[in-house]
Amino acid sequence: MKHGLDDEHAGKAAYELSFAQIRTFLIQQQISAILDCAALHHFILDEVMEILDGTDRVLLKVILCVADRDLRNNRLRTRRYQPTSIRVDPATIPDYLRYFEHLPENKLIIQTNVPLLECIVKAREYIVLEKSV
Repeated sequence: MKHGLDDEHAGKAAYELSFAQIRTFLIQQQISAILDCAALHHFILDEVMEILDGTDRVLLKVILCVADRDLRNNRLRTRRYQPTSIRVDPATIPDYLRYFEHLPENKLIIQTNVPLLECIVKAREYIVLEKSV
């Protein structure tokens, strides 16, 4: 990494910067924020929930995008290079979902093996709903 950090420390530093930015958006500027991440690690949701505890009238919306192993691996092979620290590769979608049992029950799960527009429509419908965590 550029500043001499190993992958683990660089990842944690990136999350800390993201959390600081979310605090700024939600608390100081009172505008919506999107944290686009794998959410595999419990500390991510824990930190977000701590941020939300310090705010009024904020809703948490979690969208979990899911693809089967073959599609995930194909997308990883054909995308522009992006370093990743994700080390899970479950064989089935039910196995994949087990990694995300810590996410809120009312999360939206989108199967991304359909056209992008279908995914966007589902996500938008979920986001505009009033109920949330």
